[in-house]
Amino acid sequence: MAHCDGLNHTWAEIEKGNMMVPWPDPPLPADSPAAVILAHNELLPSLTPAAAVPATNPAKGCKIGGKQTTLTGATIKENKNKKDPSGAKPATKQHVDVSDPSLEDASESEDERTGGRKMDPLLIQISKPYRNSEGKKGARCLASAGCKTTWAWPRAKGRIFKHAMTCSHLAAIAGGELVKAVIRELAKKNPELLDSLNDQFGLSSTSKRSHDAVDPESSPPTEAPPLKRAKPSVSGQPSQKSTPIRAESEPSGSHQLQVSKYRTEGRKILEQKVNNALVEFFICCGVSPRIIGRDEFKHLVTTLSQGNYNLISRTTFEDSLVPTYAANVRIAVLGYLRKCRYLTISFDGGKLTRKKFISVHVTSVHRQSFCVDLDDVSRSGHLFTDFMQVIGHLRELLAFMSLSSYSQDWFDIARAEQGISRGLQSVGETRFASIYWSLDSVLNGIPAFVSIVRNPELGIDSQVLTKHFMDDEDVFKFRRDLTRLGAVLMPFAWAIQCLESKETTPADVYLYWLAVVAQLHDLITKDDNAGPKSRYATTVKELIRRIANFRFSQLIEDERSSNAYLTAFVLDPDNRGASILATPNPLAVQPVTISFRGGESAVKELPPLIQRIGLSLQKILQKEYGDEYRIGRTIEEAKTAMEEINPYIAHRTPTEALPALRTQLKNFLDSAAPFDRKKKPTESSREWWWALLNREDSDILAALAVKLFSANPISMPEERGM
Repeated sequence: MAHCDGLNHTWAEIEKGNMMVPWPDPPLPADSPAAVILAHNELLPSLTPAAAVPATNPAKGCKIGGKQTTLTGATIKENKNKKDPSGAKPATKQHVDVSDPSLEDASESEDERTGGRKMDPLLIQISKPYRNSEGKKGARCLASAGCKTTWAWPRAKGRIFKHAMTCSHLAAIAGGELVKAVIRELAKKNPELLDSLNDQFGLSSTSKRSHDAVDPESSPPTEAPPLKRAKPSVSGQPSQKSTPIRAESEPSGSHQLQVSKYRTEGRKILEQKVNNALVEFFICCGVSPRIIGRDEFKHLVTTLSQGNYNLISRTTFEDSLVPTYAANVRIAVLGYLRKCRYLTISFDGGKLTRKKFISVHVTSVHRQSFCVDLDDVSRSGHLFTDFMQVIGHLRELLAFMSLSSYSQDWFDIARAEQGISRGLQSVGETRFASIYWSLDSVLNGIPAFVSIVRNPELGIDSQVLTKHFMDDEDVFKFRRDLTRLGAVLMPFAWAIQCLESKETTPADVYLYWLAVVAQLHDLITKDDNAGPKSRYATTVKELIRRIANFRFSQLIEDERSSNAYLTAFVLDPDNRGASILATPNPLAVQPVTISFRGGESAVKELPPLIQRIGLSLQKILQKEYGDEYRIGRTIEEAKTAMEEINPYIAHRTPTEALPALRTQLKNFLDSAAPFDRKKKPTESSREWWWALLNREDSDILAALAVKLFSANPISMPEERGM
């Protein structure tokens, strides 16, 4: 059991100067096998019957599970209770009807039709009959307690399926299996489209994950996937798999029936191609489907198809074609992403027309982003209460200028005369940075505002403008308030703008955070030294410091994310000797240590930074191995599973990888071989670490570093998608 780290909680010896700490396992449940073994040295049954575990050659390694295994001096006997040899967890997904208590359930009528198509059984699973307050029968979403969506009776399959594939409340039932079943059912309506999309993604049944086979001498993969290298073929264009439509000629004799059937098939192929092209046109171009019902559009389609295509209705387009196309795209995208490594999942809120959404994007290492989910939610913003008044004045001013074309025109003329190149910028949906850029545009335009407001010939007497620009004292006060707020928001706004690059890495997030807190530190320090001329109240400065420190702890020192940003910053070859590592948060207040009588500190101090980085890397390594080395598996079986999860560390067991990580991290920090090479100016951190992946003295640390530097830590896909 030397390799069974999941159960053998062997604590690494903490030597003087060692940056590593014990393997970071979660607290053991009181009834877990390891806890009983360590606490009571009890005899525990094996989780796997002996017959289900193949014999293991002792020369090749030990068996995890089996008839008898020694673990910390305890003997584990064979379990007499037969269990699932696969070790799979019992199914926990349940079909739950989350009903709205305000709706009266109605009985499900039997499908008594003797001919035609029967009702889809999936319809009965995702929708239920009900009666409204007037006793009229209708259909409701299965998750009506949160969804509140209802339909007329009898059920309309297209509309219900269209709703089900995007219903977040329904997705929370039965582990999302109902929504997946709906998507698969919709995709069956157009199988040729799925084949075409898979071809565009370069997918096949035998395709493997990208970059699994690595040449030790190769450079990091920079070739973009097929979909990014070239534009996909338009659905309307003929492809190799398309059935050609022959030139029409009038045959005679016994072939007449065959030709008639061939023409019918050709018309169906043309109809499918045009339908796909219509979906791509309306969705990708953002055109409203309302024009489908216009006579002019019908005439255009009829003319182009020479009468061989009958235009579908708007209802068919919205309730059938679009959901079917979307279902095929979703299946193809998820199939492509399953073949990729180093994926980043990002979440963000935004606004589309009148509805607000939370978007979920998956970004590949090539910075190719896919929107995989949109959740309709209502969101609320949070503003700094001490500056709410000046923000209110700013919004009021910009709102008036956007509505008054007369004032805006004269402002632009005055701005041009005074050499002010930048115009006004309204406050957008990105609250934090947008407010700064808006107030900065107003600050630059104050001279132009003063000139037009104080010119009686223009007749601009709006109270919104006169209360800020008619009197010099009002101008001074308004400028001062905007400047005070801008000084606080400016470092955040600039950092956000710099982080919008698609090549941003987690190390850059911490780097720009240092710039933000350094600017705030200088701002607070200078204001403290200003004495009576201080611009900010003490309570405001304390609140700024508290918010910044809280965000630092939440973002940078978050143990749930394994300190990814700080760890990536340390693993950047250019930063390993940076002096800032001594004080990772310059804005933090040094704590006052109060000791007990025995000399022990009353405040628990954080371990040294390098030790915390070592712990973070251990956590990442532990998550990579997961529970693959569990009871019931041989070492060879676990390594085979790891080949699929992470082939770069699969050749080592956890007990081999942990000491290797400790040694490699120490050598990296000391710039010892093979980590003594300097990074080239044109070389990224990921490329620097990629060259070390297949060396025995750098493999584990390099695998974790490549994973970190492959991540996309920003939400620009959401911003572009919204």
